[in-house]
Parts: sequence; C-alpha cells; structure tokens
Amino acid sequence: MSWRVTQINTGSAVLMLDCPGLCWDNFPSLADALLKAWELEPVERDWGADRHSWLLEFEGSPLRLEFEHHGGCWLEAVRPADREVVLWLGRQHKD
Repeated sequence: MSWRVTQINTGSAVLMLDCPGLCWDNFPSLADALLKAWELEPVERDWGADRHSWLLEFEGSPLRLEFEHHGGCWLEAVRPADREVVLWLGRQHKD
C-alpha cells in the first residue's frame, strides 16, 4: 500500500497522511485501501464542496478520516479518550 504517515502530532493526536496521486476524485478508492490495510471500519461517509469526512471505527473507538483538497489528509480521534488509539495506529504504520 502506498499510504504513509507523514507526521504524528502527539499533542492533538492527529496523523497527517499522504498517498501518491491523492486528489479529490480518487480519495474514496484510495481511502478504501487504507481502511482495509489498517483494519478500520467505515461508519459514515460524507463529502461537500472541498472536503471528504469519514467516520470510522477501530476496535470500538470512533475516528475521523478527513481530506481537504488544499489541506491534506488526516486521521483523528472523535473523543479525547481515544487519542491514544490514533497515536498507536501512527506508530504501527509509520514508515
């Protein structure tokens, strides 16, 4: 898989993600590959004029995968109590 963690912000527990060729149009198919590889379950998929916002679940923890055309892609916890889950995922998939 070509997804990679480009930055782990430990303070806010946000993972910045990148995938070669990632754009608005191919985000859904590339994100599906990420979900499969990281064993994330989709709960809800939403999109608007310039943003994809997906609610996911990992072992009972709700997470949000966000993509903005000019802002990049990131994974974050929905609840502060699940921030450690995001950091753990980042450590597992860094490099």
